Amino acid sequence: MKKKLRVVLIVLGVILSLGLIVIFGLRAFAGSIRNQRTCEWANIDNIELHAHVDIPDITDSDCCYDAETNTKKAFFVLNKNELDVDRYIEFNELNKVDSTTEVEFNKFLNLDDDSKASTSLYYRKNSFKGESTFVLFDLMTSRLWVTIEYAD
Repeated sequence: MKKKLRVVLIVLGVILSLGLIVIFGLRAFAGSIRNQRTCEWANIDNIELHAHVDIPDITDSDCCYDAETNTKKAFFVLNKNELDVDRYIEFNELNKVDSTTEVEFNKFLNLDDDSKASTSLYYRKNSFKGESTFVLFDLMTSRLWVTIEYAD
């Protein structure tokens, strides 16, 4: 009887240890994504974590990170065929740009004059713990601009 109890305790200890290793490994992995600043590895995941915006299937993108200002600017062309734009706008809490909306257009990468003049723009600006995020979405062209001004 003591031998069975000892085996059960050893098996439970091994399972618990493996579970803790997996949990701490996943936390470390998520932390490395959150701390990523470049446009290379885990770029979309990093943007989603910081800007709280969903980036679905894309057909094109551009990104740049300025280490001096600690700012990442990204531009995406979303796949229109896979996108429910009404749901996307609601899910990401974007607000229609009108004449009273103050949009800082200079914050965005690859934003041309035609895009600025679009009547189908949606915008959101957030600030949290010294970090600012700016999201701009053009409903007609399914283009998305995201800028993150990191706090640290």
